[in-house]
Amino acid sequence: MRAPARLALAASLAAVALTAACSDSSGPSSTNTPPEVAARFDSIYVDAFARSDSGSNGYSTRVELSTLLEIPAALGASPSSITVTTATGTEHWKGYEFVELTSPGQPVDSEFVLLAYRESAAHTVIAVFFDSTGTASAGGVITNDTLSITPNTAHGTTHLASVGATCSTPSASLVNPEFHMTFFSSCSLATFQTTLAMTFPTASGVDPALASLSFSTTAVNGIRVIDAANNSLRVQSMLHALHKMNRF
Repeated sequence: MRAPARLALAASLAAVALTAACSDSSGPSSTNTPPEVAARFDSIYVDAFARSDSGSNGYSTRVELSTLLEIPAALGASPSSITVTTATGTEHWKGYEFVELTSPGQPVDSEFVLLAYRESAAHTVIAVFFDSTGTASAGGVITNDTLSITPNTAHGTTHLASVGATCSTPSASLVNPEFHMTFFSSCSLATFQTTLAMTFPTASGVDPALASLSFSTTAVNGIRVIDAANNSLRVQSMLHALHKMNRF
């Protein structure tokens, strides 16, 4: 996999300080049509951007994560249910996956990105990168909105299982400026087959359930994107920043 600069994900996560946040005990919302999910993450983006102080605090990470979760929903993908085994029991999360391919005329390369959220407001999110072979290579968990946790151990695999219809046109009602520009030359709805297992250090203020997270092979909805020849730098910069999480 070439140096991570494309589906380039959210702010230097290693030094993000803990910021208290409310949690949703009920899990992700059962309201899961793509327009509804896109509208919800659009609102989360607006709130996080207001708190981010021009990118100088941990909420800049939440800005990027909410945007990256909003993109597949806005483009017509429905979130998948993911049954996650935690250190304290079984939970039902929601998630999306991307695969990004280089723009036409560039050397062919690809990268997969899994984003799985625990609550409807995504206070806790798994963010994992897979290289072009489908092997997990970097990632971790962002919890309490702004705290990143790097795993002690991790392994996972993914592959593109199917490619479907052309992506939808995002709603004009979305506020997020990401949708005011073209960031791909081609986009299709897609399904992936993914498995993951991670363990994490325990820490004060972190839910003990997050000490281990795993799921067996699961179908995950998302999108297959071919980069735009130009003007895709915004998404690239988000993914690049999130990719600064320690490698496995």
